[in-house]
Amino acid sequence: MKKKSSKTIVTGLASLIVLLPFALLRSQVVPSNIHSNIAINGHYAHIFSNGAAPETNNYSFNVSITPNGWSMSVTNVSQSKEWGIMQCDGTNIYTITAVSWNGDKVYGYVYPGQFFVPEAEDAPHLFFPWMVFFLTPEMVRNRENDSLVDTPAPWGKRFSLNDYGFKWETSYFEKEKTIQEIKAVRDPSLDFKSEEDEFRRPSINYAFEYSSIDHRRETLQARKGVPAGFVRAVFECQQIYHTNDLLVPSAATFYEYWPNFQNPKGDIRLVFQMMLKVENVRIVKNEDIPDAKAPTAITTVFDYRYQATNSRTKFNCARYSLNYGEAFPSGQDPKLMAQARTWLKNGPAFQGVESKRKIILVGMLIVTFATSASLVYWLKKKTTA
Repeated sequence: MKKKSSKTIVTGLASLIVLLPFALLRSQVVPSNIHSNIAINGHYAHIFSNGAAPETNNYSFNVSITPNGWSMSVTNVSQSKEWGIMQCDGTNIYTITAVSWNGDKVYGYVYPGQFFVPEAEDAPHLFFPWMVFFLTPEMVRNRENDSLVDTPAPWGKRFSLNDYGFKWETSYFEKEKTIQEIKAVRDPSLDFKSEEDEFRRPSINYAFEYSSIDHRRETLQARKGVPAGFVRAVFECQQIYHTNDLLVPSAATFYEYWPNFQNPKGDIRLVFQMMLKVENVRIVKNEDIPDAKAPTAITTVFDYRYQATNSRTKFNCARYSLNYGEAFPSGQDPKLMAQARTWLKNGPAFQGVESKRKIILVGMLIVTFATSASLVYWLKKKTTA
């Protein structure tokens, strides 16, 4: 049964990552004894429709929460080749995912802090159980006073501007340190005035190619077409499990919507929905979370701990590969730090692609004009001959 909630409207600072000690609150799971390990398992469904026939995928998950961090593993029940691992050591979040349609390729990501901002929406949809168990009221409240920059969407992408320009309306279970509901509501006042400022949002990968720039423009224009007050997404924790003074979110839902611009009545289109259910919660033997390691063959990693920016350009992330059983490097790896320094010194400038495009267009105009002039001269000469 739901308890009465107090509601507050919150927005966030995308570049602010707050590190909370476990003794204060590492996750939405609130244990009375932080020296115990908590094991949680259950399942969730992802139903994608977006105006077409629904497609359903079911996932099983296992979560372990310890004094030194937490970990989570997810597997597609009907496609075992589709899986995901998520782990946090209190300082960084590590994820490794594999999807059935991508062959044997495995991708890893490292994100600084404890607030999850994915590079792209992975097939196991790790953001959903992360919101259920690990997104804390403290993480949200730390953004309450940041009225100019909105909170990045954990269900979003670092290459899309669709997910910005929305404020979070968040409610909490009274006297419980858990989130009850989050609504992402369109607020045009959160839009930046210039396109370049939108491109330079801290949690957006800067585009250095024609196609990616055009894609960002398309997503930006799509977002600006969303009317004020439109509810883009709704997350709700529906039940709290109580046992041995332990509070665990045990049932939750997530819905994402988009305006149906093709319908003159402006009907709302349900993009996808998700439902989670906890099956078992138990106290287990006290063991530390091991270091994150590659669980399979070559894992291509995108490491956002090394993101760096200067007035000229932005280094989005470091890239490297891990072999089976190899651990992620530290956040001070000399070779990866050199990657960032080299890019900041020699990489393309923020508007380098646009400048090259203008040069190419001018060159094409010159070539076209010269060719046309030569053709006209040749035709006149032929006519007078």
